[in-house]
Amino acid sequence: MSIKRRGTWVVWLLALSLVLSIGVIPVAAGSPSQHLSQPRSLVGQVVDLTDGRMLLKTPDGSIWNITLSPRLRVLAPKGGEAAELAVGQWARARVHPQPDGTLLTSQIRLLPPKGRPADRRIGVKGRVPERVRVAETVAAPTSLCGDAGGNQPTGDWPTLGWSPERSFYSPTEQRLYPPLSLEWQLYNENYWALQSPAIVNGIAYVGGYDAFYALDLEAQITLWTQTLPADNESSSPAVVDGVVYFGTWTGDVYALDASTGDILWVQNIAPEAGDPQIYSPAVVNGVVYVAVEAFRPDPGDPSIERFVLSVYALDTTSDPPGAEIWHTDIAVLDNWSSISDPVVVDGVVYVGTRDQGTFALDASTGAILWHAPHPDGAVRANVGYDGTIIVHNGV
Repeated sequence: MSIKRRGTWVVWLLALSLVLSIGVIPVAAGSPSQHLSQPRSLVGQVVDLTDGRMLLKTPDGSIWNITLSPRLRVLAPKGGEAAELAVGQWARARVHPQPDGTLLTSQIRLLPPKGRPADRRIGVKGRVPERVRVAETVAAPTSLCGDAGGNQPTGDWPTLGWSPERSFYSPTEQRLYPPLSLEWQLYNENYWALQSPAIVNGIAYVGGYDAFYALDLEAQITLWTQTLPADNESSSPAVVDGVVYFGTWTGDVYALDASTGDILWVQNIAPEAGDPQIYSPAVVNGVVYVAVEAFRPDPGDPSIERFVLSVYALDTTSDPPGAEIWHTDIAVLDNWSSISDPVVVDGVVYVGTRDQGTFALDASTGAILWHAPHPDGAVRANVGYDGTIIVHNGV
């Protein structure tokens, strides 16, 4: 081999070592070479798994070299059930850049396989997607609630469960009777995040793994998008007085202008936490209540991390907005657990936990009013309200 050719190979080997060290290999022509400076949600197909590392190929053709954390959680496509990671699967990884330039993930969500029809893509900025009809709609002979008959739902659904009480009941809604039909759908190549949309005045506010969206349901178009470092999985938005509130897995609570998508304010409530998860906010009288779970340094020994379940109250009218009013740590554990979306009723905040029972907190001060342990055999509590507090036990 000539000296010139040998030098060329050395250059290529050095280049390959460099892109491996920063966590991304551009494998397709025109594929961008990216270096992450902040946490990010990455969606792609797993192309290799070796020695505690994963290669994830994203839709733009880049392959990301990601280290798997010792406390890695792999979740099924729906819910919080554990799953097994394998080559060929589509997944969303929560990726954190490390000081040495490598990428680390401690949570991976498996996704349904790709291969949806091309005519079911999302409409963008005035382009109406193809309509997809699979059956004829049969009108219901009578209505269950509301004054009008038929299968047409009416009214808003501004937050998870319709209200901060999480009653999951709207007095203007009507029962939908089968058979139903798929009139149209909006397809996101990067998948929609696992959470529920909020609907106000015919506009659906919903997060994807790539951005947060406002969708005009009648015109079937995207009104605006707001690109964020992290997605809002498990934090369904709440829309109150023209503002969209939700949390992300980086510990940030966002307030967006519902008309434009502009960021009005953002408050990080877990600056020193590892793997924070913010659940669906409840907004009452200008206060945003959120439940949070995260690994935090032990006050007695910062080298040790504990998994802490907390509830926060943020003031939307403060200057600057989003200031913390109070927060209460309701449980400190040695490993992963979970907390429910908060329920706010008559000045009391209720939350359930996976293995610590149900808590009631004073909405003004955060003081714990009472705590009820789980019944024997229960492993989770989801709290709702229907005149009385309802605790759903089960996996």
